[in-house]
Parts: sequence; structure tokens; C-alpha cells
Amino acid sequence: MKTFQFVLFLLLISVAIVIPTACGGGGDDDPTPPPVTPSNPDNPSTTYTLAVSPSSLSFDYEGGLQTVAVTTNATNWTAESSQAWCKVTQSGTTLSVSVDSNLGSQQRTATITVKATGVSQSQTVMITQANADGKYCTTDMPDRWVFNYETSSQYFLMSTNIDDFTVTSTESWCTAHIENDLSAGTKQLVINVTNYEKANGEGYYETELPRLATVHVVGGNVFDRSILIVQNSHIQMYLHTYNFVDGCLELSPKGETKEVTIETNCYSWTPYTDADWLTVKRKDSNTIIVTSNARPAYDTNRRQAVVKVVNDADENNADQFFVRDAQADIHGENYGYDSPTGWD
Repeated sequence: MKTFQFVLFLLLISVAIVIPTACGGGGDDDPTPPPVTPSNPDNPSTTYTLAVSPSSLSFDYEGGLQTVAVTTNATNWTAESSQAWCKVTQSGTTLSVSVDSNLGSQQRTATITVKATGVSQSQTVMITQANADGKYCTTDMPDRWVFNYETSSQYFLMSTNIDDFTVTSTESWCTAHIENDLSAGTKQLVINVTNYEKANGEGYYETELPRLATVHVVGGNVFDRSILIVQNSHIQMYLHTYNFVDGCLELSPKGETKEVTIETNCYSWTPYTDADWLTVKRKDSNTIIVTSNARPAYDTNRRQAVVKVVNDADENNADQFFVRDAQADIHGENYGYDSPTGWD
């Protein structure tokens, strides 16, 4: 009996040792690795890459064209610039970078971002452009200036550290030059015109159309501007008053708009009025639009105003006409202005 119990004990120990090993529990073997997910499910064997070279470009202030090599096995790639003065063009595996001239007084930068289909990480190319060797020029010179007929000069201030300017004019009656430093960093553009007033044999002034010239100013690669020069001759302003009454333009006290024709050789003119119930504006080179507001319903006093047409180049050169309300008791359209119900 004791021998049987001992044999049974050995069998139980053997079973206890074999069972854990068969179930795989508690072992030191590495677990099975997870399956690899491809970068593109349609082409599991391909991993897409993107690289650019160089990753930065430097330009001088004149700008120019440089290229960047784009290396990728992706089907498509794109490039975008952060600044309008830095333009990009794609061709095969080459990215062309074109930079405009930097006419400012400061260095400037841009970033080009390159992306490729199937690549999560974009690449960047940093663009740096120098300023124009520290040169600058600012001015109050407008795009246009109008002179009257007299011989005269006009001065425009220039704040600049540029030494040499080139100044040209398209017409001999108009000359221009730069006056050097009035003070440190300050110059002047001076424009001169000759007399443009002619008299005929009888002593009457001839009416000529305005004459035009263009002055062009260039300062290195920093400043390049043109100004249109206009010179009026002896100004004529003739108002067509054929529809006036007793020398006045009459408008309904209910409010009305009419046009007045003006014949003039003045290059630029503006109409004005002294009345708050009247508005005037220039429609074209020969037409003034005059509009009145309605007069208060129970006000029987006729309103009167002056419209002045002024030469923009010389405020002392002007013409004028009068505007007034039409009489309600004469013009049938205005009957009933003092009706208990008002104008209507």
C-alpha cells in the first residue's frame, strides 16, 4: 500500500509540471509583434519621402532667380510662398524661386512651404533678401501737378540718402532738377515751367488747351517715379445759361435736379456752393449737376444761392452763376406750396 501511494504522488507532481508549459503561461518568450500598416494602403510596399535642397536661399536687393531641388517618390508635390514678392514655379523635380527687387530700406524674409502627397511632414525653404544697401527715398511728390499759365516753379521735399538722381522731362518748356542737401538727408525736386499765355494781334488772349509733360525721377535701384505736369493757358469759362430765368437757374421748391453746361479749356475744375440746401458736383469735363432739397412746406420765402466754378490750379480763376427757387404762384407745378397738407 505504501508503495502504491508513493507512485501516485510522483504521477501528480509530473502532471503539475507539464500543464503550465503546455498552456504557454508564465514563459519568457517575446510576444508576437503587431502587423505593419503601410504608408499607402493602395501600395503597401512603398513608403513616401520628401526632401528639399538647399533649405534656404539668399538674394541681394536686386532680386533674381534661383532653384531648389525637390526629391520625392510621391506622385504629386506643391509649393507655396508666404509673400507676393517671392514667386515659385514647379518643373519636374525643380522648384524655381523668383524674387522682385527690394526697394525698401529693410531686409525682408519669406517662407516657401513644399508638400507631397502621402507625406505628412512638409518641408520649408527660407528666403532672405537684403535691402538696397541701406538706401531709401520718401517724397511728397504727387502723381500730377497743375500749373497756371505763368512762369513758375514747384518744390517737392525728398527724404533720402541717395547721392545721385537722374531727372528727365519730355518737354522743353518743363525742366526739373534735384537740389542737394538742404539739411542732412533732405533734398528737393524742383520743377520749372515757362509762360503759356499768348495774345493775338488785337491784344486778346488766345484760348489754348492745357499742355502736358512728364517728369521722370530715378535714384539708383531704390526710387523710380513719374509725375504728370499740366499747364493751363489763359483760362476761358463759358456757362450755358439759355435755360436760366433772369440770369438765375430756377429749381422747384419741392426739390429738383438740373444740369448746367460749361465750356472751358481748364484742365481741372470743381464746383462749389454757399447754400446747405443745394448740392453741386462735376458730372464730366463739361457738365455740372445741381440738386436742391425741398423747401419747408410753409416757408414762402424764395431761396437763393451762388454756385462757383473754380480752376483747381488757381482759385482766383473762377466763374459763377445764381440758383433760386421758382415762384409757386407762377409755375403751375408748384401750386399748393402753402396748402394745409404741404407740398403734396
